Amino acid sequence: MYTVLNLKNLYSVLNKKLILRKGFILFFSTQKNNALIMCPSQGTQFVGMLSKVDVTNYVYKQLIDLAKNTLGYNLLDKCKHGPQELLNRTLYSQPAILLSTLLIAENIKMDKSLKWKSIVGYSLGELSALAAAGCISYEDIFKIVKVRASAMEKAVSSTPTGMIFLEGLTVSEVNELCDDLSKTSSKRLYLATHLFEYGVTVGGSLDLLNKIVNQEHSLVNSLLKEDKVKVSKVHVSGAFHTPYMQPAQELLNDVLQNIAIQPTDIKLYSNVTGKPYENINCIKNLLVRQVCEPLLWYSVLQSINEDYLNGFYDVVFELSRIKQIKTMIGKVNKDMMAKVVNLWV
Repeated sequence: MYTVLNLKNLYSVLNKKLILRKGFILFFSTQKNNALIMCPSQGTQFVGMLSKVDVTNYVYKQLIDLAKNTLGYNLLDKCKHGPQELLNRTLYSQPAILLSTLLIAENIKMDKSLKWKSIVGYSLGELSALAAAGCISYEDIFKIVKVRASAMEKAVSSTPTGMIFLEGLTVSEVNELCDDLSKTSSKRLYLATHLFEYGVTVGGSLDLLNKIVNQEHSLVNSLLKEDKVKVSKVHVSGAFHTPYMQPAQELLNDVLQNIAIQPTDIKLYSNVTGKPYENINCIKNLLVRQVCEPLLWYSVLQSINEDYLNGFYDVVFELSRIKQIKTMIGKVNKDMMAKVVNLWV
């Protein structure tokens, strides 16, 4: 059973009656509703997630057992009991978020009045989106995330790196800042994600990141002197989506070679290009590139916002208790943000 925020709003949007079945909440209506599904990334894990899942439900049990057998450990137990420090590790957070997302997706798939028009996934969520759309089997997606999470955690352990969030600077200003600071050291900083117009994440050497946080450089002082610029640390274990993750690419590429990808009518997006996939043949390469290349997430947000303004979606769901993507949508269109309904298990 999943929990729904803005429940009253959800029913009014969908014009549905609530029907309870063991393990599921189903919504039924006589009209078709075009849906945008949004899949979250790391940072949305929390101790107690999946604690209300009905493990006697056949569909849920199959998915949970599949994750356990593929990963080689009891993921559900780690989600329920943590501790948070363990759940925050890349090795466990990626599979946990994937499992949670797919359980919610299975739930809302039962509602035949919903037509899934688009699925977007932020970072790790791109894998969830591909699986939810039926492009990659559930068995294969857990094989992929097992390798991806392990490889990225190993890459993190080889060099002390991290990420920070910057709001209030242009992309060109951020690139200038990264280049200037990188000249002072043998280590580097990189633009990791363009989240929204004036919001980015920067990844790289912890020493150089601390110079930004502590304003220990002349260009930093110049750019960050205005109150409009905000700086905060991102609670991840390494510099994701930068060349520091290169050791993980080869391992991810190897596992993807044996994975079958099926076509779908659902519109899916690449984080690397910020655009819908041109065809299924490009997906594997883009997933490998995503580990080390900056994410053009702002381009994805602009695209789904344009579709929203054109009446392409009747409902918008974010498959997470944490309003990760919803908050970023608010930087693009506050009206669309208000229509986002968060679902979780």
